[in-house]
Amino acid sequence: SVEAIVSFEDELFRRYAPVLSAFGAARMLGGKPLSPRLFRRLVEYAQNKAERQNRKVRLDTIRRDRKWLLALGFVGAAKK
Repeated sequence: SVEAIVSFEDELFRRYAPVLSAFGAARMLGGKPLSPRLFRRLVEYAQNKAERQNRKVRLDTIRRDRKWLLALGFVGAAKK
C-alpha cells in the first residue's frame, strides 16, 4: 500500500494554487481542521491544474518542433 503526505505548504499548492495554500494556512491557524474529503478535493484541483498547464507546455513544444522541421527543410529531407 501507498500513503501520500500532502500539505498546503507543498510546491503543488504554492505553485499552482496559491490561494488554496493561503486558505489552508488560515484554516489551520484558526484551529478548525479541514475535512479529509474537502482536502482531497483541493488536492485534486491543484493536481488537475498542474497537469493542464504542463500539457499545454508539452503541446507548445511539439508545435515549435514541427515548425522548426518545416523551416529547416534539409533536416526533414534526410529522413525520407
